[in-house]
Amino acid sequence: MQFHKISILVAVALVSFSEGKVKAAATVFSISQTNAFTVNPTQTLTWNQFDSSLGTLTGITFEATSGLSGSFTVSNQGSSSMTARRSTAENVFEFLGAGSPGVIFSDSYTPVITTPVSNNPGTTISVGQSQVFTITAGQSFSLPSADFFSFASYFTGTGTVLSDASMSINITATGATFMVDSNAAKTDGSAILTYIYQVPEPSSGALLLIIPFLLSMVYMMADYHHSLLWYISFCALHVIYLCIFAHLKKTNELNEEDDTYTF
Repeated sequence: MQFHKISILVAVALVSFSEGKVKAAATVFSISQTNAFTVNPTQTLTWNQFDSSLGTLTGITFEATSGLSGSFTVSNQGSSSMTARRSTAENVFEFLGAGSPGVIFSDSYTPVITTPVSNNPGTTISVGQSQVFTITAGQSFSLPSADFFSFASYFTGTGTVLSDASMSINITATGATFMVDSNAAKTDGSAILTYIYQVPEPSSGALLLIIPFLLSMVYMMADYHHSLLWYISFCALHVIYLCIFAHLKKTNELNEEDDTYTF
């Protein structure tokens, strides 16, 4: 009878101990969507929202790269000659709608290298004349990664969100009123939106929860049959339990924090 009481206490203790220690690990996944664009001067991009049924969203990043090409025209609309002394190109990305990040990149390329020269010493344009500046190949924008996790509610759902990509050419000049036509200039590139999320996975530590139930079953058989073999089996399960616990502890599956794996 004393053995029976001790066995019950041990089984209950193991169940309580197991429930307090077993934790499921979390696997980290990511989904990336790439949108190619040719901006001349504006293009709207469509992005898929994150479906929360996939897991728990833990991060959102956005980045873009693009190259500058084409040409732009500067027209002298004043009453005296002018000199185009400094040209810049600007790339802007703006997410649309309530709760969006808004304008998130406004990256400028300075100076824009052209033929003829649109930077110091510059190119002189006579009254009423226009000058076409051809953009030299190999000039590019590199927009660093932005963290959008604070806008998670905007990016979460089963629909889509929109962003506008735009480009403009700006000129600094002296001597006259002028107009810049950048319709023949463009940026070609791609933008990437990435969702990072976690999915809980079954832990092998669940074995710690199974063994106490096996103990109970073996105890019932030992109590019913009064067999020494069943009592020995009952004691052996305690040893197996401790071995499994030691293994899980060694392999770091019983930490206080969930494990994270990146693929």
